[in-house]
Amino acid sequence: MSQTSSTPPRTVTLRPWPRALPADVLTSANGASAPKGRLVRLVIGEHDWFVREALASVFSRVSDLHLLGNADNAERAFELVDHFDPEVVIVDPHLPEMGGLELARRLRDLHPRTAVIVITSSQSEAEVIEALQAGVSGYVVAQRSDPLRICEMVRLVASGATLLTAKIAGEILGRLARAGACCPAEEYALTPRECEVLALIGDGLSNRQIAALLFIAERSVKNHARNIFLKLDVANRTSAAIVARSHGLAGKH
Repeated sequence: MSQTSSTPPRTVTLRPWPRALPADVLTSANGASAPKGRLVRLVIGEHDWFVREALASVFSRVSDLHLLGNADNAERAFELVDHFDPEVVIVDPHLPEMGGLELARRLRDLHPRTAVIVITSSQSEAEVIEALQAGVSGYVVAQRSDPLRICEMVRLVASGATLLTAKIAGEILGRLARAGACCPAEEYALTPRECEVLALIGDGLSNRQIAALLFIAERSVKNHARNIFLKLDVANRTSAAIVARSHGLAGKH
């Protein structure tokens, strides 16, 4: 059942939850950190009642995370975000009435300040790339994530970070390594790192997302992208993406 609230409920902290991020989670190297004491407002969109209520129970015990409401379908989740304009929304990619990734795309366009975390049972490369293309800031595999640690992920994406598990990042980087033979490195005098960045630009990822995957600073990604545009003699990311796809660098999704 969906529920909303216009004022924060009284918070009862039973005990302090651990603030440590799981060891297998990579964050974008953009200087983001989880600010202590900052109130982060969030909405949950999850079709599974058990998961939805478990998350709600966890957030109710944490003083700096305020759950505004939860929904069991994408349309209702969008209504909650549209009404409350939260900092973070947690979505299930298989939400009824639109789907979580379509919801993420709509939020990216209409509520760009709201960060989206996807919680799913899948970690296929194709689904991860599709989620990143939809504009999500975090991708969490439910079975591998302690709900208490999700609190720290919420804080981090609210402060501007992008989160992926090391396994997911490793699979995508493995594909980039295999695609290295397709990179027009000699033709355009591209470095190996520039080939990786070009491939991810071809996948439609943002600088922040590329930084998370390659575990480098977002500023470094911007510098690589600038060099790539000069070497390819193109004016923007769209043209660079076309070059990447024409050489088979971008993933097939």
